[in-house]
Amino acid sequence: MGTHEETPAVPAGPPSAPSNLSSPPQDELARVLDETRTRFVATFVADCDAMAALLEEALAQTANGPPTDLKFRVHRLIGLPGTIGFPTVSRRAVDLESLLGAGVIDAPLARVAMEKLRRAFTHDLANAPAVSAPQRAPANGLKILIAEDHADQRRILGVSLATAGFLPMALRSGDGVVEKARVERPALILLDIAMPGLDGYSVCRLLKSDPELSAIPVILMTTGATVHHRLAGLSLGADDFLSKPIDMRELILRIRVRLER
Repeated sequence: MGTHEETPAVPAGPPSAPSNLSSPPQDELARVLDETRTRFVATFVADCDAMAALLEEALAQTANGPPTDLKFRVHRLIGLPGTIGFPTVSRRAVDLESLLGAGVIDAPLARVAMEKLRRAFTHDLANAPAVSAPQRAPANGLKILIAEDHADQRRILGVSLATAGFLPMALRSGDGVVEKARVERPALILLDIAMPGLDGYSVCRLLKSDPELSAIPVILMTTGATVHHRLAGLSLGADDFLSKPIDMRELILRIRVRLER
């Protein structure tokens, strides 16, 4: 988990030749979103059953608190589902996470929250809300470095950025960001806060304390962002803050506004 690995965010040309890059096919983002949504739908019930079992274990062993796996699974449901058309699932996951983080779990409330999560899935699946997608733009060669440990999130971010004309480069942890930024000199860096190895806060601090890299704009991303999260990020020099689930249109707009300053 502590290792980093660069993953191609989109099938694009070599980073050393941005002038030859082209945007992904017209339907690439729609295809990626549809594939991610299909996987989510296929696995949600089983994942939810696993979370319910872990919750019952936690309620039976109150001295140990919620197991890490349960908290991890619930946390993951806050960001991605809202991006792929399951906004109610994301909101109900926020409610459940807050109960798990309260120290002693309120058993009746936790069970109700778990049931609401299941019903949210049924509701969103039936209503199929539209997912956000940025407008297509010609390639501009501007590099955007992404550090995000969730593979589906990385892929959606990468294809969205490429659709909007940018050249995305993705890492699955924060460990290699500073080195990659020094070599590639990206126009902007997107950092997830909760990552294995170096978290987004630590990476932001390292970037902003480096005279060679401090001018590169940094946008922090996290689930369930609070005022505390925002203040912590801004105090470390972050230029902007986005809460998951991320609307890709808002992301692209914020990037463009930031790069025009």
